[in-house]
Amino acid sequence: PMAGLSYLKSSDENYKETGTTVANKQVNSKFSDRTDLIVGVKVAGGTMNITDLAVYPEAHAFVVHKVNGRLSKTQSQLDGQVTP
Repeated sequence: PMAGLSYLKSSDENYKETGTTVANKQVNSKFSDRTDLIVGVKVAGGTMNITDLAVYPEAHAFVVHKVNGRLSKTQSQLDGQVTP
């Protein structure tokens, strides 16, 4: 079994990329502040010997649940683009 917390805090200002004629991009500011709970499990089987090869079968599963906070909704737009 495994359990953990993940915390993310990030912010960026507006910026505009330049230097090309068709791929300049404008990105609106974004802010994220979020906490997640992570739980998981690992299931492993017995060792299988296939000729000179030892195989250790196992599977991993994880669930991530948002505890609180929010993620940013970033908008980026290429120059000349009419709709986002």
